[in-house]
Amino acid sequence: MQVYLSANILNDPSVSTISYPAVNNVIAHFFPLRVQKIEEESIFEPRKKEDCKGFLRLLSHARPTYKDWKLSLSSIVPVLRPYQMDAVRFMISREVEPDLGYSSKDFFVQIPTNPPFYFALYTGAMFDSLPHPFEVPPGGILADEMGLGKTVELLGLIMSHRRGDTPTTDPDPIVKRSVIAIVLEEIVSTVVAGLEANLPRGTMTRKRSWDLHYNEIEDESVKKRAKMSNSVNVVSTIKCLACGVTCSQAKVFWDRFDSSAIPFYCPNCVQKQESKKAIKATLVIAPSTICHQWYEEVKRHVRDDVSVDMYNGVAAEGYKHPEYLATRDIVICSFETLANEVYFIETNEKLGSLRSRKYLIPPTPLLSVEWWRVCVDEAQVIESRTSVVSEMCWRLQAVNRWCITGTPITDSVDNLFGLLCFIGVEPYCYSNWWNGALWLPYENGCSEPLVDLFSKIFWRNTKEDVIDQIAPPARGSEVTVLHFSPLEEQLYRETLDSRLHRSNAARMVSDFDDFPINEVHGKIFDAIMEPLEGIRKFIVQPGLRFAKTKQRVTSEEGMMEELFRITTHQIEESQRNILLYYNSLAGLDWLSGYINEAARRYENTLAALKLLDETNEKLGLTEKRGAFRKLRSDKLQVVHAMNSMIDLMKEGVEIRGIDLETAHVKLKEAEEGYTEQAISSVHSSHDAINEMKPQYSHTKTYMDNSIGWISEAMSTVERASLRHVFVDAIRGVLENNSRDDFPVHNALGVSLICVQRWDEMVACVKKTVELMCQLMAIGILDSPSEGLETIIACHYKSVETPKRNCDLCLFNKQRNLFESLMFVGTPPKKKFFDDEEETVEGTAGAKKASSLEIVLHTIRSMMVRNSGHFHRILLDGAKETESLIDLFKTILQKGKDLYGAYEDFAARTDELRQCKLRLEYASEEIIEQYGGMKDLPHNYIIKGSEEGTRRAHAQAVGTEELTQTRLLSKLRYVSTLRHSQRNDCPICLNRLGDAWLVFPCAHCMCTACFGALSKYSVSMSSVLKCPVCRSMTTRSSIAFVQNRGPSRSLHFLDSPSVVVKGDASVKLDAVIRRLLSIHERDPWAKTLVFTSIPSIIPVISGLLQENNIPYRNYSVGKRQVTLAEFRLDPKIQVLVMPINQGARGLNLTVANNIIFVEPQLDASQLAQAIGRIDRIGQTRRMMIHHFVVYGSIEEHIHHRITDPQNTEWTVGDLKRLLHTGAQYFDQALNNESTQAETNGTSTSA
Repeated sequence: MQVYLSANILNDPSVSTISYPAVNNVIAHFFPLRVQKIEEESIFEPRKKEDCKGFLRLLSHARPTYKDWKLSLSSIVPVLRPYQMDAVRFMISREVEPDLGYSSKDFFVQIPTNPPFYFALYTGAMFDSLPHPFEVPPGGILADEMGLGKTVELLGLIMSHRRGDTPTTDPDPIVKRSVIAIVLEEIVSTVVAGLEANLPRGTMTRKRSWDLHYNEIEDESVKKRAKMSNSVNVVSTIKCLACGVTCSQAKVFWDRFDSSAIPFYCPNCVQKQESKKAIKATLVIAPSTICHQWYEEVKRHVRDDVSVDMYNGVAAEGYKHPEYLATRDIVICSFETLANEVYFIETNEKLGSLRSRKYLIPPTPLLSVEWWRVCVDEAQVIESRTSVVSEMCWRLQAVNRWCITGTPITDSVDNLFGLLCFIGVEPYCYSNWWNGALWLPYENGCSEPLVDLFSKIFWRNTKEDVIDQIAPPARGSEVTVLHFSPLEEQLYRETLDSRLHRSNAARMVSDFDDFPINEVHGKIFDAIMEPLEGIRKFIVQPGLRFAKTKQRVTSEEGMMEELFRITTHQIEESQRNILLYYNSLAGLDWLSGYINEAARRYENTLAALKLLDETNEKLGLTEKRGAFRKLRSDKLQVVHAMNSMIDLMKEGVEIRGIDLETAHVKLKEAEEGYTEQAISSVHSSHDAINEMKPQYSHTKTYMDNSIGWISEAMSTVERASLRHVFVDAIRGVLENNSRDDFPVHNALGVSLICVQRWDEMVACVKKTVELMCQLMAIGILDSPSEGLETIIACHYKSVETPKRNCDLCLFNKQRNLFESLMFVGTPPKKKFFDDEEETVEGTAGAKKASSLEIVLHTIRSMMVRNSGHFHRILLDGAKETESLIDLFKTILQKGKDLYGAYEDFAARTDELRQCKLRLEYASEEIIEQYGGMKDLPHNYIIKGSEEGTRRAHAQAVGTEELTQTRLLSKLRYVSTLRHSQRNDCPICLNRLGDAWLVFPCAHCMCTACFGALSKYSVSMSSVLKCPVCRSMTTRSSIAFVQNRGPSRSLHFLDSPSVVVKGDASVKLDAVIRRLLSIHERDPWAKTLVFTSIPSIIPVISGLLQENNIPYRNYSVGKRQVTLAEFRLDPKIQVLVMPINQGARGLNLTVANNIIFVEPQLDASQLAQAIGRIDRIGQTRRMMIHHFVVYGSIEEHIHHRITDPQNTEWTVGDLKRLLHTGAQYFDQALNNESTQAETNGTSTSA
């Protein structure tokens, strides 16, 4: 068989055939003794649930023994435990003897063709010769469980295996040390580490792009500036031996060490060198949250003077020369810094230029050296092979590579592939080899290849494995079950229902139901998680539901007020639609000649109006404004209905429920009510302008000359040699405000521009006031008013008339021009209307001061600062000018108010006229007059379309009436909660106790009677009748209500003497109560409060402050300072942390309590958070507090995540959690009502 191969794929192990099984089977057909046939069904079997913990146990059992390497631990302060020394010896073995015991022959088969070739068994790749031995670099994975001291183990490796040293074996590795000496060294090193850790180690501020250069340029302007400067600043420079460029020693860190005998090469020349400089340093890459902790740990645990460098990146602190890095023992870099270094990979000598000066931007020095060792802490971050951090980690050149993580497997053994890629273990670091040789066999039940590989490069101990060596203090866990308050229960039902309606996209992704949630991304992930996170957020703080209408609602009274306001608005919107449909149906009947039917429709309108009036009376709603105001019908719909009824009654048609006189009264009330606010605004605007007129008349006489002081002031500036001071100050403030419309060259030029713009502004003010007075004189409130008719015809008439030329339009043009001079925002725009007349728009509400105001304010401030050079008259003139600007702003605001009031009144007047029109048939002439059917007014209808419109509106009005009935029931229920009205049970006539049930019609009954009533209704969808009004309802819509007492009942861990201040939800009240109780029992106890909902952290912080609990918020400010204060200040009791920021890597053994505000979805994240306190160094008993609301989805999440056999969430699990949340809640409340019934029966017996 002749084989033809493309030359570019030969000897490349990363290349595989597109259809590996098919190629394999073809070769197996011809050479069955050398290649075994593959059954494709075995490859594409459905995915099985993985036992990740079992796999890790297999690795521990298969771990080979290692040599007793001699450890250099004398310089490490703490005494390493036996398991830690074993870990250090494992790492030394991996660095000294990295061979894994396999060769290329194990992966390839020679196929005896002519010519022969080598076939890769696991990828289908073909080679013309046996590939070279695969490279297995030194390194591995250190995966001890959280809190077992991986940092100390790594320090033991760093001190025991340095570059250039050859480790030896030690027959007697145990070295005894004095206990007193160990304690003293621990104390001294801890103090030193604390002091050094709080010292600044370089700036973290981002440099400007033109400050990133490392070369020094001397030209005439630079020399002139240096000569004019009062301070002499000599810059130490050095020249590159290769290209001759002059560099600043400070900018390349050349002056930070003894570099006198070292040849200097600039950063670009260093990067171009083929061989990288080999250095002794170990590079530690970690999340930014724990980089500072790494620095502290090194200083505390290492006795020798170890040089540690915190690398903050080229953009933050400049270029750290490789020769400088070579003097360091440990370099610490964050993932965020490493990701930013991707912008400094390639040399770009022309990256920045300014006035033909050439600036050289340095590349990152991290890629210019060969590190002795690179260690990635929290290595699960680089499990994704596509992230920028992963790419930068792979680019780093190092002899030894280590992954350090306490959670190497998040949800699948496949996570280990990313770590294997970083280490570079060939051939398994190629995806085709990983899949063919390791992953597919593991998926099909054969784990031996995978276990055999990782048992040699993977080290892990759990706390259970070394429990006899660490002797940890006791750890307890307590779940506090809470109950919603009645209002929270009502809000939870509504939130759950609304979120389910918003998760329609999640219902469409049934094909992904078996996928783990962490394998789903994009829109599908958002469609599932967004409603779930919204419900979880509400459970913790129901007031967050009103974030769009109110900044923050925390008290129950506030939530009640907001719920009442929203429900009132919904009822009024539904009422408006009902009136609209009835009026429309009546108009259609009238137009069709069915006058009596139209009268019946208007009777329905009267019934709808009466329903709202009766509801107001029953609920005692009498206020006109506020949250608990009375329900109002739409005034325009009422005007239309009453006007039409009057016309019908004049034609002799009888309408039951109203007479002609009453209809006139109601029509007048509706018209006056609709224009009442607009008329009040017009009067208020007139009064404000009349009050301002005397002040304006007084200032009008001198405002033209009020700027005259500036010319004399600028002359004084020139005479006093203050020109540079004033000009620089004006330029600076204009630059800070991003203004380029005010040229500044010299002081006299500034004064000329100020005078010119002031004259323009004064002329504009005078014209604006003149037009304002003309507008007030038109008598818009007169009856009749010619001015009002002109405004309506200009703005709202659809016939051809000259547009934008009435008094109101002329004033608006002038006002917008005035606003564009006073403020800066959106530049004045020019618009052309139908008549092609130019208008100028304002600043769209922007309130940034104009450049003229900024300059005048700056000049006055500088004059006050240098008041010895200026006459008092000049200072008073400048002050008077600023007061005039304030007056101009007042005039502008009064003008805006006047325009808004006039426009609103004209619009309302026109709307009242339009709503009195009746439906008419549109003739061809009318259609032609309006330019087609698209622009026809709403009171015209095409003949023949009546029936379709009638059917649609009749169906819509029925739907709206059902909606309004439900909303009115809800309002009655909320009103009952508000007044805490508990009456007698209508069946047994006993007083309602601490628990009862409420029907949607707002009638209540006791739990015992409800149990008897619902004995034969098993499902939540069963239909029941209210025993009072006989209205039908489903069982799931009946609310179970408890008094506030049981929902706030004390847990045995809570102190009865604790009083929680402030209004909080049930959940947050319990959290604050627990914190106060912990402090009462142990004043020195510290607590971590974890939450996965960032939006509730400000609420928690406010409650902590209100209850005088000293705390720190990890999500704001400098985290380094926050952690230091929490650790060192005994008064700080609480640290509030987002779980995604503070749950990994941090050592917080100073705390011994953890509170989880809500159950977590990720079991590994939960374990990581607990690991912040449950680690070596903890000496006190630990307590973990969970808070779960009974019957909510929180209870289901908590049960699921605490089940060790069922912690992986799939898409289907979360969808079922959402869709069964309501039934789960109702079932829980039903169980509680049954329990209450049983207790009541026992009591009566």
